[in-house]
Amino acid sequence: MSRTNPLPHRLTATNGIGLALACTLDSPAVLIHRAEDGSTLTPLPDWFAVINAALGFVTFITVLWTWRMESRTGARFVAASRILSLLITVSAFAASGTPSYLAELMAEQTVATALVVCFVLARRRRE
Repeated sequence: MSRTNPLPHRLTATNGIGLALACTLDSPAVLIHRAEDGSTLTPLPDWFAVINAALGFVTFITVLWTWRMESRTGARFVAASRILSLLITVSAFAASGTPSYLAELMAEQTVATALVVCFVLARRRRE
């Protein structure tokens, strides 16, 4: 009786694209915390920037760990941190009256987060 080892859960090229996007689009909401002219704050609370920056750091560390270890579990953590960041961002924008340009950036971040989650959690095709 022979024993076969199961295939390791390696990351695919799609997962790599998702990890690169997660790292690149890490936390754009922190970047728009200040107004365009840089002088006044937008109507977002300070806790928003602190929590979003912490989640961005968690995303960056888990992306590096996932890339290095080729871990599917790490990819799930990346997706979870991006989803949590998006939920916090949506609640912060809904709680305060935001200008239209910030609402447009929020829509772009929502689409980017959906792409990141789809790419990071994509599975290898079974052969």
